Amino acid sequence: MERDFSPGDTVVVDPTKQPSPGDYVAASVNRGPAQIAKYRLISSPADSEAVFELVPLNSFFPDIRSDKHDKSLLGRCMQRLQHL
Repeated sequence: MERDFSPGDTVVVDPTKQPSPGDYVAASVNRGPAQIAKYRLISSPADSEAVFELVPLNSFFPDIRSDKHDKSLLGRCMQRLQHL
């Protein structure tokens, strides 16, 4: 999937696909609006939930750790359709 997203683009999200490191995901943080971010796995212990970071597209915003914020992964971004 391409790295650049523009206002008006349509993003196809599959809620059944688990993200892999480097994938883009749709997520809601602290029950806010959905946002697109890069998924970065930090640890994946076998007996508990994986810890990951959401890396915002805008580098002026901080990374969001799953173990420090109320978050909900909505799905893996599968395709971006450019707005013309």
